[in-house]
Amino acid sequence: MAYTIDLSGRVAFVTGASSGLGAQFAKTLAAAGAGVVLAARRVDRLKALRAEIEAEGGVAHVVALDVTDHDSIKAAVAHAETEMGSIDILVNNSGVGNTGKLTDVTPDDYDFVMGTNTKGAFFMAQEVAKRMIARSKGVAPGTYTGGRIVNVASMAGLRVFPQIGVYCMSKAAVVHMTGLGRSTIYRLMAEHKFPSPVRLAKRAVAWRRIDLEHWSAGRPTVSH
Repeated sequence: MAYTIDLSGRVAFVTGASSGLGAQFAKTLAAAGAGVVLAARRVDRLKALRAEIEAEGGVAHVVALDVTDHDSIKAAVAHAETEMGSIDILVNNSGVGNTGKLTDVTPDDYDFVMGTNTKGAFFMAQEVAKRMIARSKGVAPGTYTGGRIVNVASMAGLRVFPQIGVYCMSKAAVVHMTGLGRSTIYRLMAEHKFPSPVRLAKRAVAWRRIDLEHWSAGRPTVSH
């Protein structure tokens, strides 16, 4: 039996939407009726994806986003809500990785992965969650008082792969970040006596090279 869902009237924000899993998430959400915000650094690819979604009758909006820049996160979310309305679904998908022995990892290598996969995911979820919670309290505009945040983790966050050690560390942090987020929301529910406005979930995906042609600062990367 086919699984169907109607997301008409909902707004979904997908980070890392320029390729791979992010692009697929965006197309699936659009096909289910959601208005989709396509966010990433590679805006040219986002525009091509928007055209593809619109050709299938979907609705999409493009916004430039660098999740390693906190100001970029805040600006992208604010712009998305101005153009599309309150965000109901966040797919926290941006992710990068590099290969090599832990003894060869440089500070730049480390910051490159952790800044995107862990710090970026945390502050992206925080910015959207604060807005969802404010709506549930009636102190921010929006008629829908629920919300969904999906943090894309990896099987590499649950087991060790020696050649991608920093990536494993970053995704393990995402797994625990999701659990901590749930605990915070449950505490808010108890303190303020309102129904849960936000549901957090993690999705572990198999590690694989998705975008071989994408390189950053001369480092071979994994992007999803």
